[in-house]
This record gives sequence, C-alpha cells and structure tokens, in this order.
Amino acid sequence: MMFMSYLMPVLIKVVLPLIVVTIIHFLFGRYPEPFPLSKNRKREIWETLILWAIPTIVVNIIVFSDMADQMVEPTLRVLLIFILIMVVPYIVLPVVYQKYVKKWTIRDFGFTKPRRRGVVIFALVFFIIGGVLPLLDSGFKPLSLMIILYSLYQPAFIEEFFFRGIIQGKLERALGQKRAWIYSGILFGFTHFFINYFISDLDLLPGLLMLVGQITFGWVYGIIYMKTRSLLPSMICHYLIDGRMASIIDKIITQIT
Repeated sequence: MMFMSYLMPVLIKVVLPLIVVTIIHFLFGRYPEPFPLSKNRKREIWETLILWAIPTIVVNIIVFSDMADQMVEPTLRVLLIFILIMVVPYIVLPVVYQKYVKKWTIRDFGFTKPRRRGVVIFALVFFIIGGVLPLLDSGFKPLSLMIILYSLYQPAFIEEFFFRGIIQGKLERALGQKRAWIYSGILFGFTHFFINYFISDLDLLPGLLMLVGQITFGWVYGIIYMKTRSLLPSMICHYLIDGRMASIIDKIITQIT
C-alpha cells in the first residue's frame, strides 16, 4: 500500500511530464533558430545565477515570515502586498537589466506569436486533461475566485516570464539551445525546494519527489517555450495544471446545478 501511494505521484509528476517532453522533443519538428551565443558566456552564466538567486532569496524570506501563514487563506490586502513584493525581483530588476544593459527587445523576452501549432495543441490538450483530473479526487477542494484570478499573475505569468523568458533566454545564449531548457527546469525546481519542506510540511521522500516533479514540469514548460518561441502557450499551460481548470469547472457546475 505504501508502495502504491508513492507510485501514482511518480507516474503523474515525473513519468508523464517526461513522456510529454520526449514527444515534443522528437515528434514536433526541428528547433527554431537559436539565439546567438554571448561573447562572454561565463559572465552570462553568472548573471543568470544572480538574477535567479535574488527572487529565490526573497521567496524564502517570505517562507520563513508570518506572511507565509497568511498565504494559506490570503485576503485581498495580503495578495496585493505579495504582488508588490514579487514584481521587483521577478520583473522590474531583470527587465531593466536585460533591456538597458543587454539591449534585449520585447521579442527576446518571449512576447511573440507562437510557432509550431502542433506543439501548442498537444500541450493544451495534455494540460487541460491534467487540470481536470483533480475533480476525480474525493479530497479536491476548489479554489476561491480571488485565488483563481490571482493565479493569472502568480504562477502563470510571473514564473513563466522569469524562468522561461529571462533565465532560459540567458542560458540559451550561454550554453546553447538544447541545454538551456534543461538547466532552467532544474533552477525552476530548486526555487521551490524550501517551500516543499517548510510550507507544504513534507517529509524527506515526498519532498524530494515533489522537487523532481517540479523540475520535470519545468522541462515541459521549457521545451514548449523553446519550440514555440512564445511565452503564451507555457503561461496558459501553467495556469491550467495547478488545479485552476478543475476549480473553474467546479464553479460552473455549481452555478448550473
């Protein structure tokens, strides 16, 4: 019984995302034209790590503060404060640096029309199905409307913009195209490391499983962004999978009945 309790999360959080990554990687055409490599690749790596470390430190300060407890059932005031705190390390700082120091354009940040329609359709179908599955769980608790709307900002926009648009974009210029989404996914997973143990209050093995799952989902978002060259598909997919789709359907069913 203990074995089965770990087997299903492994299949859902690790094996299925890896299958999706493999399908997109091999079956949906060539990669788009890569970004040009940086003239100083070591500096690009250090810049990436610094930009990654700043919001990670901010998040973990919040984890160990009283605000972490308030985020369990947040009020509108708490959400607004959280938005203001997160906007600086995740958006303002990297955008200012990349735009005025590295001379990035809006296309460099990932705000373009999606390519590879097949990738987009396949990813959306997978994430819609995955987002609906919580409805089958007897322990499913629908999210409040405030949280459903707030989720458009965090994690759907914030995390995708930062980890795919900024971190992955810089890593591609430092390490090349096919390694960028792999390492950005790893950084994405480790950003959640302390949250897994101190907010979710997980034991060692479940915490490690969640970490591996977050890394593999980071790879899924990363390869979707890499193949489509647009943040929009990965943002939509990220929004749908975190229980938002199930909560939206639950509210529609409740209103109808």
